[in-house]
Amino acid sequence: CELVKKTEVEHVTVFTGESVVLPCVCTDIQDKPQGLKWEFYRSYHNQEIYPKQTAHHRNRVKL
Repeated sequence: CELVKKTEVEHVTVFTGESVVLPCVCTDIQDKPQGLKWEFYRSYHNQEIYPKQTAHHRNRVKL
């Protein structure tokens, strides 16, 4: 599985309760990305959501 813009960071802005679909292309629909990191920016620093998946961010990523 390969991200469309694999050399760039994909910045997405959403609001509470909204869903996000990240652009990726897989030749086999059973493939999974080799790596994925999801963070959010708060109070001047990034906080990791995935793959760490703690607290209210648990079970929110579907690959």
